[in-house]
Amino acid sequence: GRLDKDSEGLLLMSNDGTLVNELTHPRFNHTKTYLVKVAGRWSEEKLKTLRSPLTLDDGFGLSWLPEELPEGVSVVLTVSDGEVLDRLRLRRHRELAMEPLSSREAADIAVRFLAAHSKTLSRSQLALLHRSPRTQNPRFLLTVLNETLHVGHHSTLTDQLRDYLACESVDALFEKVLCRMDRDYGEDGLCRKLFTLLEASRDGLTETELISLLGDIPYARFAPLYFALEPYTAVSNGALHLSAPEFRRSVTRHYGMEAGMLERKRGELTDWFLAHGDTPRRVYVLPWLLRETGRWEALFDLLSEPESMSALWEQNRYELCGLWSELRQREYSPVEGY
Repeated sequence: GRLDKDSEGLLLMSNDGTLVNELTHPRFNHTKTYLVKVAGRWSEEKLKTLRSPLTLDDGFGLSWLPEELPEGVSVVLTVSDGEVLDRLRLRRHRELAMEPLSSREAADIAVRFLAAHSKTLSRSQLALLHRSPRTQNPRFLLTVLNETLHVGHHSTLTDQLRDYLACESVDALFEKVLCRMDRDYGEDGLCRKLFTLLEASRDGLTETELISLLGDIPYARFAPLYFALEPYTAVSNGALHLSAPEFRRSVTRHYGMEAGMLERKRGELTDWFLAHGDTPRRVYVLPWLLRETGRWEALFDLLSEPESMSALWEQNRYELCGLWSELRQREYSPVEGY
C-alpha cells in the first residue's frame, strides 16, 4: 500500500512472484494493522469516531473532516477553486491563498523534490525550470518534476523538459502525462480502462474493485500503474479517485469521455456491483449507480430490501428519502416496497 515517508516496518524483498502475489493481492484478505501516533490526548469518544467506518455522505468528500478539531490537532488542506472550497469557506477556517512561486522558490522546490528521489538536474536544466513562467504554478512545477522521474535516459531529459514547459496550461501538461502513461502502462488499453472506470464511478474505486473490474489483472501488472497514479489521485474511504480538477478534465478529453461512454462505463460498474452482493461499499455505490443509469426497477428492489434500507438510513437518510422521492415520481410506492 501507500506509506508516508516516516513509516517504519519490515521490508520484504523477493523475486518469488507467487509469494509476492499471495502476500499483496487483496483477494487473499491478509489483515494489516497500523500503529498511529497523534498529537495531544484524544477522548474515548473521538477514538470511537476514528475507529468507525467513514462515509462520504455530504457529496463533497468532507465528512471525514470534523467541524471542530481536538486540541493539539491541525489539518492543512490544499483545495482548488470550486464547490469544495465554497463548502469549506462556510466553516470559517483560516484560509491562505497560494501566491505564484518566485524563481528562487521554484528552484528550491525542484532541488529538494529531486533530492528526495536521489535525482539531480544540471544547472542549465534547473535554469529552464525556474525561468519558465509556467513553473510559478506549484501544480505545474510538481507535475514536471514528477515526470522527470520517468525519463528513460538522461540524454533526453533536456528535450523532455522543454517539451513540458512549452505547455500553455496545466490541462495541456496533464495531456502529455496521460500520453506518457499510455506508452508505459497502456498495453491492451489498461490506462483507458482504469481511468474511464474511475471517472464514471461515485467517489472512486477500491484496489480490490479495480482489479476485479479489470478482469482480475495480475497484481504484478496492476501495481506499477497504481503507484504511478499517486501524484494525481487521492484515497478516501478506501477508494482511489482522481484528485486534481485539471487532471479529471484531461482524462475526459484524452479518452473521449462523452456522454455515451460515460453511460456505458456506469452501466458496466452497475452490473459489477449487482453481481457482487457481498462488496462492503455496495450499499453506498449501487443506489447512486442505479439512479444514474435509470434502472428504476432495480433501484426499487434494492431499497425494498430491509437490510439495504436500514443500511442506507444509517448512512444517509436524506439520500434515501431523495431516492424514494425520485421513485415516487415514476409511480413506485415505498409502502408497496416495504
